Amino acid sequence: MLKDAATGAVWLGLSQWLVRFLGVFSIIILARYLSASDYGVMALINISVSFLETVLVLGIGRFIIAKQSLTTDDLNTAWTFNVLKMIFIGSALFLIAPLIGEFYDTPDLVLPIKLISVSIMIGGFENISADILKKELKFNRVSIYIITPKLIGSIVNIALAVLLESYWALVYGTIAIRITSLIVSYFIHPFRPKFSFKSKNEIWEFSKLSLGSNFAIFIKNKLDSILIGKYYSSEELGSYTMAQTVASIPSTEVTTPVIGSLIPSLSKNKKYPREYIENVTRGLQIVSLIVWPACFGLLTISSEFVDIALSSKWETITLYLPILTLILSVDVIAGYSKQILILEGKLLFAVKCEWILVIYYIFSFPLAMYYTSIDMMLYFKIDKQYSNGNRFFL
Repeated sequence: MLKDAATGAVWLGLSQWLVRFLGVFSIIILARYLSASDYGVMALINISVSFLETVLVLGIGRFIIAKQSLTTDDLNTAWTFNVLKMIFIGSALFLIAPLIGEFYDTPDLVLPIKLISVSIMIGGFENISADILKKELKFNRVSIYIITPKLIGSIVNIALAVLLESYWALVYGTIAIRITSLIVSYFIHPFRPKFSFKSKNEIWEFSKLSLGSNFAIFIKNKLDSILIGKYYSSEELGSYTMAQTVASIPSTEVTTPVIGSLIPSLSKNKKYPREYIENVTRGLQIVSLIVWPACFGLLTISSEFVDIALSSKWETITLYLPILTLILSVDVIAGYSKQILILEGKLLFAVKCEWILVIYYIFSFPLAMYYTSIDMMLYFKIDKQYSNGNRFFL
């Protein structure tokens, strides 16, 4: 099992590192042509789009990986659910775009959100081939699916940032990524989906528990950005968003390929309980050995990285980097634990954990807003994330 996981980690690692290189390169270029205000506007757009996308996640990929014996009906029904979901999300965003602009008192949000909502509806017809390939442990093809859209998106972002020097470069880059993902998904696997509802009951039983945790996940991940966007300037939200992007490099980005290859391998190994438990523990050790040194490494060079890579105009993000780096590193451990709970069929327990933490979050953030301090919100968040990381040992 670990051999398959190691091979998968190599493929996913190479693709993720290439994607990360493209991302860092894009950030370095974009930071010189775009302002913190541009990033703040795009952050508001992403919050609006990610609300429905996160809340309505059906867990299709987890269902495909977790189920031991998949049928063509399962795959067709999974694809059908996903298409209908994305059409609903795109339509809803298109209709409520004016309300979002009014809520944030930023009329410039309306047109970008409408354009992205159309791309969501078109992209909803994307094949589920990447999830099938992950289950088959064919990570070399998954790498193509990961790299190509990011490459196209980076080219569009940089070219338009130089030409426009506006947040519109980020908007068009986002649309380019969605359309490219749609096209690539039909080239990497021979499966051709058809509309079907034959396995609707089984998939809905799995998905409805996912829906129960999705709103909690959104609140956990986005409430701080929503409050900053509402009560602070777009420049401050842009700086905070850039800090999150930089802080995610040693945590989320470094460990994503490792966890992404471990989980499908563990799923295939469940029929051997003793070996399965040993491999779960080893997986946690591997993730921990990667994430903590990487995070401490970033902390030691954070000021130098910001000055050299992003330029001095982004110097303020160094105020948030230490706390955000620690928050995201703990979240990696919590994310691994949640994947294990899902493999164990304990999704309901994972959902309850999410909601307990969100209740804490909702009650603590008004106190943070009373002090009108972004730093205070971060301290509440890191306390919550520490509890979240301990979930693995429950």
